[in-house]
Amino acid sequence: MHLFFVVGLLVVSTSFMSGCSSKSNLLSIAVTPSSPHDLAVSSTQQFTAIGTYANSSTADISSQVTWLSSDTTVATISSVGLATGVAVGNTNITATLFGLTSATIRLPVVKSTLSSIAVQPANPENLQLGSSLQFTAIGTYSDNSTKDITSQVTWTSSDTTIATISSAGLASSLAVGSTNITADLSDITSPPAMLLVAILSSIAVTPSSPDNLAVNSKQHFIALGTYADGSIADISSLVTWTSSDTTVATISSVGLVTGIAKGNTNITAAMPGITSPPVTLSVGASTPTSSTTTTPTATTTPSTAPTTTP
Repeated sequence: MHLFFVVGLLVVSTSFMSGCSSKSNLLSIAVTPSSPHDLAVSSTQQFTAIGTYANSSTADISSQVTWLSSDTTVATISSVGLATGVAVGNTNITATLFGLTSATIRLPVVKSTLSSIAVQPANPENLQLGSSLQFTAIGTYSDNSTKDITSQVTWTSSDTTIATISSAGLASSLAVGSTNITADLSDITSPPAMLLVAILSSIAVTPSSPDNLAVNSKQHFIALGTYADGSIADISSLVTWTSSDTTVATISSVGLVTGIAKGNTNITAAMPGITSPPVTLSVGASTPTSSTTTTPTATTTPSTAPTTTP
């Protein structure tokens, strides 16, 4: 009888001392994530409370702490640390246990969050060695809206010996070969866009013998690049277009000519170190009807990865 009493008293005393030890040995509480991403309205974010003890050990105490959201009209948080976005705004998340409170974690709640990233152009034409190409990142959000996030993403080239890419999305070619371009933001990465760097041999402008163009009418020209490996690609958006006499006709950055006045002008397309043969365009009298646009049809050989000779 006395033995059972002593054993029972020992168990109670040990449990009591253990509880006191846990309380007194807890030194700090850390909430993770400490810098949470924006939370969309009606979405959830799981927080975790990690306790650090006097003996340097740590433990997940998420279910033991008292969770608090400073503004429950913005976001609520459950007894196990699950926050739910209620309305657009900011709230502070803390966890408390045994009189200790964690550092404040700022939780922004927004209308929508980033769902995916698309890089444009997704299928770029061959890039001439020594040239540059501007990429754009388009973000799609949880409410199906889209936004240009080119300056916000982190740009990456999988092979920086072939091409590098700046923080603004400008790729610069360094050697013949291929590399994958991606954009990353908030742990979301775009599908890769494969960039081929090749040596351009020549540029041809089509049509090479255009019909006379009436004043105020338009004519679309195409620039075809022939590469050292024999591949041919439409590089109209990569070249620099020039009209030798802009008082007769102007030409846009994508090869669209507009007749201005009667006369002749030479149209050329150029990339660093290479210029196409000139194409003579004659501009005649104004047409009595509304302006028209003529677009040539070009047949190109699909671009392939350039070959490198050892």
